[in-house]
Amino acid sequence: MCADRLEKLIRQADADAGKAPPMPPDLAARVWQRSRRRQWPMRTLSAAAGLLLILGGTWLLHAPRWFETGTSEVVAEAGEDSSAWQERVRELRREAEWRRGVALALIEARAAGDQPAPEKPAKAEIDPQRRVYAALERAAEVLVTQGDQFQQKAQQPAEAARTYRLALTLYPGSTWAAVAQARLKTLIR
Repeated sequence: MCADRLEKLIRQADADAGKAPPMPPDLAARVWQRSRRRQWPMRTLSAAAGLLLILGGTWLLHAPRWFETGTSEVVAEAGEDSSAWQERVRELRREAEWRRGVALALIEARAAGDQPAPEKPAKAEIDPQRRVYAALERAAEVLVTQGDQFQQKAQQPAEAARTYRLALTLYPGSTWAAVAQARLKTLIR
């Protein structure tokens, strides 16, 4: 019964509306022109954005290294304990250059399509005393870093002072003991 009413309403609407006017013969051509007019700016903008990305990437690869600054000025201001800092900076530079060389070799190997064999670390004989000294330095560095976190992040100067004193008593000959001493002096002031 419902379908009969619906069908009746549809027939009445068709009769009231009359016959649809015919479509103009050039309708397809007009739609095509409008779509072409809208595509042109998007293609141009896409091409310009791609060109800017390529130019920016090229500039970043070949630009002068403005972010590589020398540390000699900073080390010179460090004061009387600058020789230890200079040695640490030299060590970090050597490590950074080695890592950079490995990364460049990997990039070149991938570009050539080669699969590089994993490098096995050279078995260099390390002096046991030097290894112990490095471990002590690292332990003192950890204590000083922990004291810094107590002081700056946790806002607990008493814990920071206790940690700096612990670094001073456990590792008095290390370079980090001097750092702990300086931080303790600034903390007490």
